[in-house]
Amino acid sequence: MLSICRYAPVVVCSLGLLGWASAGFAGSTSPGCPGDVSPDGVVNVVDLLAVIGRWGDIADTHEVNAGGGFVFSPSTINAKSGDSVHWNWLSDNHTTTSGTGCTPDGVFFDAPLNTFDREFTFPIPSDFVGQIPFFCQPHCFFGMTGVINVAPFWEDVTANGVVDVQDLLGVIGGWGPCK
Repeated sequence: MLSICRYAPVVVCSLGLLGWASAGFAGSTSPGCPGDVSPDGVVNVVDLLAVIGRWGDIADTHEVNAGGGFVFSPSTINAKSGDSVHWNWLSDNHTTTSGTGCTPDGVFFDAPLNTFDREFTFPIPSDFVGQIPFFCQPHCFFGMTGVINVAPFWEDVTANGVVDVQDLLGVIGGWGPCK
């Protein structure tokens, strides 16, 4: 725990700087108020502490293998807004296609994975939170499916892929009541 807790309100420090998001206070922002990481309608020390608690966090790339049977490995990817998912072809002819029930949704991606197209990278939009189910079109009915669970990365106020000084400045620049 950072020493700042001796100066911060008891409720904030009892949650812990990293525990703030898991307590349900991060994950949505006030409309038109991107510095309000803890959506309480005001940009204040609580938001500043949330950004400090995630300092240095970066957007990650999650690796998924397609093939070696009719599987994606791993089939469940836990990511955050702004991360990327990178599929690697191992064998056979596959696709990675977003959608459910073996039906493409036409929203996120539909890419071949084969000897000619050995890899595909999908950058998760920085403003997306939720699930992105995906499947292999030729092998979906054999169970070749997966899901990307996307958690918010609201502490990355500037959406540049890293929690850094720009995010602190974004919080400070928006200090006060949201409009």
